[in-house]
Amino acid sequence: MTFFGILINNRTNSRAIVAADERNTVTIKAAQENIELSNAAAANRDHDKWRHEAILNCISAILDVYTKINHAVEDFDGWAMTADGSDALKTARALESAVYATSPQVGKLRILSPDGMSATSGRLLELLTDIVWTTHNLATSHIREAAGIGKDEDPKKMYSRWEDLWRQAKQLESTLIQQTRAELNLL
Repeated sequence: MTFFGILINNRTNSRAIVAADERNTVTIKAAQENIELSNAAAANRDHDKWRHEAILNCISAILDVYTKINHAVEDFDGWAMTADGSDALKTARALESAVYATSPQVGKLRILSPDGMSATSGRLLELLTDIVWTTHNLATSHIREAAGIGKDEDPKKMYSRWEDLWRQAKQLESTLIQQTRAELNLL
């Protein structure tokens, strides 16, 4: 009888051990799945952080050029220091180079952000180039006028165009900032 009691007890213990092993296996699998999910979430957060920083760097570079040009063209009369307008040309070329140096940022934005941001950025850089050359034309127009040389275009029309370009650029700057805030969830 004792022998049968031991066999039954061993059978019960074996079943309990098997059941405990199965529970442990399920628990270990669940823990591994949780670790994998946690690691994936961390990787996604790291990727999003990198992407947001890259977008912010691109937009910052574009807005820095906007600010540089804004300051440079505030007083376009200061561009016309030499009688032949060579200073105005040098200034315009330097500013245009700054715009061109920033243009790769638009390509990065095409990859990293929604199309609206890259389109707005590209259009803003185009406007800045137009502003630079319109400012150059205004400055050289003043030189020509002071020297008694004929005018290429009515300065009032050029100035009106210059104001219109700046109005458009300011709108695009505002739009770009709003798009960036929305993309980076800063609203």
